[in-house]
Amino acid sequence: MNYFPNNTPDHFQTKLAYPITLNGEWECCLSEVTIPGKYFTIHPDYNDSYSIETIENVESTSLTPEFVIPLYNEDYQEFTEDEKANKFLRLLKLNPNKDYVVPGYPAGASITRNYSAPNANFFKNQEIRVALKSPLTKKIYEISLKDLNSSDIFDQITEKIIYETGDVSAVLKKQRNKVIVTLNSNIELRMNRNSCPLLMDALNIKTESHNIHHAIFPIRFDFSEITRKLDGEKFHLIEYENFPLIQEARKIYKLKIRSGMYQHADALFKEFKYIVLRELVDSKVEMSVPLHTKVTFGEKLSNMLGFRMNTFTEGNYTSDYILELRAGITEVYVYCDIIAPSLVGDVSASILKIIPIANEYKEQIAKQFTVPLYFPIRKNYFDTIEIELVTSSGTPIKFISGKTNLVLSFRRKTA
Repeated sequence: MNYFPNNTPDHFQTKLAYPITLNGEWECCLSEVTIPGKYFTIHPDYNDSYSIETIENVESTSLTPEFVIPLYNEDYQEFTEDEKANKFLRLLKLNPNKDYVVPGYPAGASITRNYSAPNANFFKNQEIRVALKSPLTKKIYEISLKDLNSSDIFDQITEKIIYETGDVSAVLKKQRNKVIVTLNSNIELRMNRNSCPLLMDALNIKTESHNIHHAIFPIRFDFSEITRKLDGEKFHLIEYENFPLIQEARKIYKLKIRSGMYQHADALFKEFKYIVLRELVDSKVEMSVPLHTKVTFGEKLSNMLGFRMNTFTEGNYTSDYILELRAGITEVYVYCDIIAPSLVGDVSASILKIIPIANEYKEQIAKQFTVPLYFPIRKNYFDTIEIELVTSSGTPIKFISGKTNLVLSFRRKTA
């Protein structure tokens, strides 16, 4: 490790006690091996990612909301009467059980209207939308600027606002040659030259009156020095009704499963959000995707779950293949840099051994190979050996803990 501090159980180099020089042609085989038995089912940045696209209700507020009023309740009695009655119809006095006297003319005449029961079918699927054209004033505060001392007047104005309103609804702050005004979304400041001319001059406001509204970013004014006290000046702070609002918004979440070794399907499936997965008796996976939701698995994760496709919309699905809870690792491919390349599938690689490990869950897996399989050596001189353990697809195996030990046997190549 002093020579190679970045060594890991799946990929390491070894510095030999002394260099090895081989004359002629030699062969090498793996005669014994010990490898860690616990490895990550979910590898970081390999098979741990998926994304969710869904529609969620997002809470916000609005000064000018739109109200949707349905004109039909299933039960007619609830449609017109008691606490469940349709408020809009009651406002219109469409109650068939009562007569209403409406004052009409200056002489005192009145109009009596007797409404008949509205046809419920007429009101089905009907609604009225009521939208406010302008905000509703909740309260008006008068902010007096008397008794300000010579220190930062804008800090003192902010303190007066907090005292009057009981909230940090507006903040005025001087920074160098600027005055920065930050307002809550339902707050407006109203100034005019009849009531606060010196304050408006300090903010370089040249108009006769000026209203400061909430903005996404703080509002900045150029600061001018104040030459006189502001005693007697005042401005108004308007607080508007802020209505709660729930809106549908499309959200996209890029999610990752915690890396680690999952020996049971239930433990793995608990890591998923928004979707529901369960293992069937035939080891396939059943998945339920809720309404207005789309899930996209990374390719490796989709393969591990047994699905051919990567993207699924709302509905129920059954995997095409069985769940590969061991991430498809049934054997370990051992590569060694001193071995001459040979064909492995459709590629040429320096393979030393293929170790079967299916259904082995020990802390350490030990193997002895009584029937050796020798491969030609491509180096006649070496003082280091590099070993790499990968899956059948060439992916590094991330072991959770443990050590890797190998015993190599050499022999001179015979004719």
